[in-house]
Amino acid sequence: MLMVPSITDKELGVIEEAFQAALAERSFDGLTVMGYGEIGLALGWPFDEPTTVVKRLPSTPARSDSQVLLDFINRYEEAVARFVTLTPTEKRLITNQQGRSVPFLVQPLLPKETLAEVVLANSEPEVDHPLVVAIRDIVVAANSDGAQAIDCQFSNFAWVDGELSYFDTGSPLLYLPDGSPEIELGNYKQVLPTALLPVLRKLVDKVAREMGTIEGGLSHAALSAIRIGQDRWLDAVLATFNSALDTPIKATDVHAQMDRVHKDMKAIKRLARLERAWATKVRRRTYDSFITDSFTNEVL
Repeated sequence: MLMVPSITDKELGVIEEAFQAALAERSFDGLTVMGYGEIGLALGWPFDEPTTVVKRLPSTPARSDSQVLLDFINRYEEAVARFVTLTPTEKRLITNQQGRSVPFLVQPLLPKETLAEVVLANSEPEVDHPLVVAIRDIVVAANSDGAQAIDCQFSNFAWVDGELSYFDTGSPLLYLPDGSPEIELGNYKQVLPTALLPVLRKLVDKVAREMGTIEGGLSHAALSAIRIGQDRWLDAVLATFNSALDTPIKATDVHAQMDRVHKDMKAIKRLARLERAWATKVRRRTYDSFITDSFTNEVL
């Protein structure tokens, strides 16, 4: 049984200090990076021989601000736990040396061979592979009532004892009764120039709406096979997914969607760089997050 590992506030402080030092150099040197997300990094701890994954989320000026984000994640986890097993996750808050509140998600380091993307890499493409079927069924179940969605990229799951374990709840997908995404922009509301907030919200809203439907969720999951370098699995994945759809997803649709995702991510990263310039040159303060290209894992 997976358990949340024990980690002290002092250890989280050491991780945060190393993060700040790396951030100042815009380099991952000194960190053990386990995953490159759109809004945060997953770091291995201890750095030399990791047993724990610590996901650092954007900091906020006050503890209450960070708690809003963690409460939002808690609500999301309660919603999606009905459809998929969640990797044990502890939410933690510390105050860093800059006086800001830093939220962390703490999880056990899963064996590499259990990661869904590794399972696919080590297997031959197969229609109705149990892992692929499980992802299809989770999307259909979770996205049916319009209240929540699960980001079913293969890279967000482990295959543990014959079932999926979902470990990426840091980007909640919850929806209001009218079908619009419930978006918590968190730290962006604090530091992004007011004129750019509607632009960011529109971009995030677009992606969330796409992922909130069964077809959209399955399309994003199929696209993720390409993102993890498993193009050879695409036909088998689509054959499995299409059995749940009235209108089948075509491989050409997925490749076109990949082009759109590239375009959307470039736009979001342009906004992030504007945010960084605003924070450092106008507000005269440290920019708190890495800006990375999640396709190449490069620091921007």
